Amino acid sequence: MTVLGDDLYCRQPFCELLLSQGFNFILTCNASSHLTLYEHLEGIDLPTVIKKRWTGKEQQTYTYRYLNGLPLFDGEDALLVNWCELTVTRPDGTVIYHNGFATCFTITNDNVADIVRSGRTRTEGRKREQ
Repeated sequence: MTVLGDDLYCRQPFCELLLSQGFNFILTCNASSHLTLYEHLEGIDLPTVIKKRWTGKEQQTYTYRYLNGLPLFDGEDALLVNWCELTVTRPDGTVIYHNGFATCFTITNDNVADIVRSGRTRTEGRKREQ
């Protein structure tokens, strides 16, 4: 089973609890609250997957970036997680969506879009309910 959650849950004690109980996780991971993780991304040529999607009105560009084995916080006993992000842009370059996620799943070119899609379902479901 995979637990989805927002950035408030993306903390080492909660992630360790999930893993100890046999759960997987995909959690929103914001740069503002995970400084150490995002510092490790600086200056790295990250693996990137680009996909084009037609919405019926315009072609949008989905840019996925990811990296495995990043510390969730600063410390020797930091849990290593795998990180990915999605940026969706319009043809004129306007960013219409951007979010990052931390997960226990190993991320590859083949599964990054599926991991992000799963992470986004948490917020997409809320939008449909409103």
